[in-house]
Amino acid sequence: MFRNLTHIVLLILTLVSCLFLGTRLVRAQNFKLSISSDYQFHPDFSTTVTKKIAMINLNTNTYASLYVLDVPNDAANVLAFDKKGKTKVTISQDTGTKRAQIQLNETALGEGNATSVVVSFDTNELIKKDQETFHITIPGFSTQESMDSYTISLSFPPEWGEPKRIIPAPKVRYQWDLSLRPETQITLSFGTEPTPSVVPSDIVPVSYVHLVGGIAFGIILFTLIAALARRILT
Repeated sequence: MFRNLTHIVLLILTLVSCLFLGTRLVRAQNFKLSISSDYQFHPDFSTTVTKKIAMINLNTNTYASLYVLDVPNDAANVLAFDKKGKTKVTISQDTGTKRAQIQLNETALGEGNATSVVVSFDTNELIKKDQETFHITIPGFSTQESMDSYTISLSFPPEWGEPKRIIPAPKVRYQWDLSLRPETQITLSFGTEPTPSVVPSDIVPVSYVHLVGGIAFGIILFTLIAALARRILT
């Protein structure tokens, strides 16, 4: 049985990476996408990921009502909002893949109209550390659908300093426009892992003034002992 209005369930798997065994956008030829992703890194090496996604209708009789997002297995605090407010999010685990199913409050029927949703979550899986350095991998986005725009921005704690390597190099500081190649993976490498500059409680720091004073006192004491010894000998 068919109706004039086709109810489209749009499945979007936005977090794509070899880290997560790879995912891709399920075909949804009735839409084109506009995605803006922000990655905010924290001093404890966790990351808050925020994705602003617009699904633009290409047909007059379609609209999106359900949004399914692959997220890292450690993803926490998964939240979603559209123009009508907070949406219902259901988390499921299937064959090793964690998914967030988002029921959209807003529906936009008609060609050229868009349904927008903002999804955010926290993860610890984007940073890998070794003995002297730590590395960030931002997954690419693989899709067979029309991509209107795809941008990524990153922010880091100031104590991390500047990355030692960035591939590919951004045209704007920590911002990438990957609309033509959304599958591109971004990697950054930082130097020695930052550590707090705290003096151990059992070590007392010695100032330059104290050091000079101690040397001077030793010289005076040595001079007095030498003079006393000469007097005794004579």
